[in-house]
Amino acid sequence: MDDLATTGLFNFRAVKPYKTARGRLRENTLYRAGAFDALTEVGKARMRELGVVRVFDVRNRMEKGGRPVPFEPDDGITLFAPDHGITTGDLYPVACSVDGTQADVAREMAVSYSNVPLLFRGIFGDYLRHGVDEGFPMVIHCTAGKDRTGIAIAMLLNWLGVSREDMIEDYLASNAGAEELRRRLAGRDTHAGKLREDLLGPIVICDPVYLDAMFTALERDFGDVDTYFREGLGLSENDLTILRDRLEHV
Repeated sequence: MDDLATTGLFNFRAVKPYKTARGRLRENTLYRAGAFDALTEVGKARMRELGVVRVFDVRNRMEKGGRPVPFEPDDGITLFAPDHGITTGDLYPVACSVDGTQADVAREMAVSYSNVPLLFRGIFGDYLRHGVDEGFPMVIHCTAGKDRTGIAIAMLLNWLGVSREDMIEDYLASNAGAEELRRRLAGRDTHAGKLREDLLGPIVICDPVYLDAMFTALERDFGDVDTYFREGLGLSENDLTILRDRLEHV
């Protein structure tokens, strides 16, 4: 793992070349990360060495304003960052409440995940169309690199036929950044008050229960991920063929 202090790369990694329904995910094709606001010149050089010159930012405009991405025109890295104000829910009233419990926060996390398929159709559709039009490697990122990013990657792995076991392995790998995320959130002032440090656990970890809530909502509204990609995201048959060819070794 790259040194955070030196590179500024938080929760940055390639998705492993997992076995898919038709073959195997191409190595060093899908990348995922947390926010790049602390990225250093060393980190930029590391990305270029890996061939990661396309970055897709799913954060909303408030997040981007608070933690802007420090890419410059001569960095050789292209940023795609749709402008939007989407939020997936509001954890803060529960996570700041004197009566709140970790179970309450975990339930809110699951609700937040279940909201993503519908709310982020446009953003995820743009991400996959960029993959079709511009190609890979590309890194998708949010603030923590584990929730919206984790959902986008899990959906894609599911669609490619990657096993649940491997999909969960990739998702849980972001728990390596949990303590750094806890440090960043500890004592933060929000519109609902100060975050309680004893309630941060369910926020900073990846929990398969959260992903299950997301897939349950997706299946309720669309049936399966393939239908979601076609009808929810508006990807054509040609888009999906190109996407498979770009992502898989057959």
